[in-house]
Amino acid sequence: HQDWVLTLANDLMSKFGVDVILDQYELSAGKELTHFMETSITEADKVLVILTPNYKLKAENRQRGVGFETSIISQEISLHQFHK
Repeated sequence: HQDWVLTLANDLMSKFGVDVILDQYELSAGKELTHFMETSITEADKVLVILTPNYKLKAENRQRGVGFETSIISQEISLHQFHK
């Protein structure tokens, strides 16, 4: 799925001129995923979340790191819906 997401992001940029913030572009060893998510979601006009079926189950059940990520994303989306 990572290759599919990367292809989608590249196509959105090259074919449609969409500015894309993607973890595969931005994150490297030593960079913090949580900080990336918190800053990126506030910079973005729109957010597209692509999940595998397994990730979706973990997110719905708030399991482990996926549950934490889901909480961050949900909170930021909720906050920004009311401030726009």
